[in-house]
Amino acid sequence: MSKSKAKRHSKTERKVKFKPDAFEVPKFLSEEFEDMPSHWKTHKGKNVKVAVLDTGIWRKKNTNGEWQVHGAFRDLNITGRNFVIENADSLDESELSAISEDYTDTSPNGHGTHMTGIIAANPYNEEFQGVAPKVDLYIGRVMSDANFLNPKHLAAGINWAIEQEVDIISMSLGLRSNQDCVSNAIRKAHEACIFLVAAAGNGGPMNNTVNYPAKYCETIAVSNVKNDFNLVGDSGRGSQVDYAAPGVNTFSTGLDDAYSKEEGGTSQAAASIAGVVALIISAHRNVEDPETIRTPVNNLKQLKAHLMRAAKDDQDEFGIDFNMGYGYIDVDKILNYNQNN
Repeated sequence: MSKSKAKRHSKTERKVKFKPDAFEVPKFLSEEFEDMPSHWKTHKGKNVKVAVLDTGIWRKKNTNGEWQVHGAFRDLNITGRNFVIENADSLDESELSAISEDYTDTSPNGHGTHMTGIIAANPYNEEFQGVAPKVDLYIGRVMSDANFLNPKHLAAGINWAIEQEVDIISMSLGLRSNQDCVSNAIRKAHEACIFLVAAAGNGGPMNNTVNYPAKYCETIAVSNVKNDFNLVGDSGRGSQVDYAAPGVNTFSTGLDDAYSKEEGGTSQAAASIAGVVALIISAHRNVEDPETIRTPVNNLKQLKAHLMRAAKDDQDEFGIDFNMGYGYIDVDKILNYNQNN
């Protein structure tokens, strides 16, 4: 989960001459993502359905009264819903419907917009793309403007994502304790073979500081490392951590159709892993002969086994680590591992 307030950049502050097929990945990501543009030539996450449960995404109404999303998302298929509804019992049906359909990100730092950009931004006013820029987005607003998370709202968002038959649920958020409603929803999503990616939290450096839902065994729990792959001091720690990813000094989509830079946290790390999982699913689906796939990814056990083949710790070694799980993912290796040569 990110900690700092966003620094906004207006569209006129940064002018970029685009070079077709030469877009960079989000600038905070490490050297392990440098070969991403070569993979975008064959798969960008097309037809993979990703639910982002967060504070929503930035939108505004244009002169025709129609909702317009951030320019980096305008070419994507987007479905959204708002689950943060106060005093719902006092609203009539039309009022309740209008609020339920408004998934606009009105949080002070545009947390949900920032995470969504890491996963799926398209080139707009900056020379970079998100990790999987052709996914279909399902935006669930489950956190309030103050980034407050009600467990019931999160559970409702997960259940909605299940109904939408998404492939991935990305959760850059956290709760300090187990909640039955969330646990039950997570279990249902897992049984539906939906991949659940969750931020480990920023409760370090103490041990056993992984938040829920990352603490559930049905999720992929992600910790935060620097670009040199050393664990960030406040990254959540514990045996529940599965993998690590860079989440420091992040630059992504922000409010007001602009961009933001944040100090970062496990939120950003989890979003990048959600994007990588989308690329893996896309790569597997695009294989002409399924029998050539070396490791299928039809369920969580298979996906974790697949990721382990390209995961290393800060000593460039394979194995399990209490704070980084199986380590950071060598993205180029994992995407090239799809087929027998």
